Amino acid sequence: MQIRDGKLYIDGLLLDEGGDFDKMADGGIASNEIILENDEFFVLGDNRNNSEDSRSANIGVVKTDYIVGKCWFHLGSTEAGMDFIKNNY
Repeated sequence: MQIRDGKLYIDGLLLDEGGDFDKMADGGIASNEIILENDEFFVLGDNRNNSEDSRSANIGVVKTDYIVGKCWFHLGSTEAGMDFIKNNY
């Protein structure tokens, strides 16, 4: 993956993010191509020009073992609608 001209490219192809994100002013370490291992992620904040994320050398790629998440609320457009999740996995 790489950030070129403020846009994210994966395997050389521009990622279509639906136009929801500003052009990234600084590609950081991703200005050069980064090849991720199977257990690595490159994380980007949603406020791209004000986020400290994997573009910063002090954060870099994130190993799977360091990712922890818990879902407690569901918001959807299906019949299930929105509600607290009763079984957190």
